[in-house]
Amino acid sequence: MSERYTLYYTPSSDSLLFSRASRLFGRSIRSASYFEPEPPEGFDLDTWRSMVSEPAHYGLHATLKAPFTLAKDLAGLSRQEITKILTSACSKLAARHTPFATSPLELEELASRNGKGHFLALTPKRVRPAGLAEQKMQALERDCVLSFESMRAPTSEEDIARRGALDALEEHYLRTFGYHLVFERFRFHITLTNCLPEEELGRVKVALKSLFAPFIGRTLRIDAISLCRQEDRKSPFVELVRLPLAKRLDVSPYLCTATHGQGVSYHISA
Repeated sequence: MSERYTLYYTPSSDSLLFSRASRLFGRSIRSASYFEPEPPEGFDLDTWRSMVSEPAHYGLHATLKAPFTLAKDLAGLSRQEITKILTSACSKLAARHTPFATSPLELEELASRNGKGHFLALTPKRVRPAGLAEQKMQALERDCVLSFESMRAPTSEEDIARRGALDALEEHYLRTFGYHLVFERFRFHITLTNCLPEEELGRVKVALKSLFAPFIGRTLRIDAISLCRQEDRKSPFVELVRLPLAKRLDVSPYLCTATHGQGVSYHISA
């Protein structure tokens, strides 16, 4: 079975961020179908397609649990059974967290995973020491990573080789959790472009700064998690369900007693 699943944050369909980015990409994460993107002024259609092919493939999102293949005991089940099990797990996870607002968003140049070039992404401004928003984000990401570990197949040597050079901690995380940028290496970001040539980076950044001006300098409300599926490595990721976070908590994710690689447990809060 070559399909993969992932946990994302995705903006709601009726949001301006969702509609604006989807038009730029030429695809909505809620459908596998592509349509003609709307390039910013000054960019021709083919050039723009080549600049956003990766975010169009993955869909507008921020990753909370990196794409994973299913463990053997799940992989043999029917598609309907798999979806039911994963949706139930997502629903329970969402019930452990309440909505929150990030720190104000910035349009930032982030280094590509191979260290060669940069891509553009919306990221919350870094606050040190971490405030409540950062603590809530860290708790949500940690829960997403750990809660689905029993459902994930072991990281393949092919996937490890694909990542290239990593430091010791990143390699440990990749082998243990299927992704190298988790926990203290995690950074919430919404990717808007491919890795761009240096000579194009500035021009694209100016165009996107104008298009995403309504969101830059403002907070982003994290109010749901999305379960998404990829049929095979060449197919786009499509959202299966978007589950709202809880209106109130019966348990506190900040009293989590889990250690890396173990299940998540919670103390009942007063």
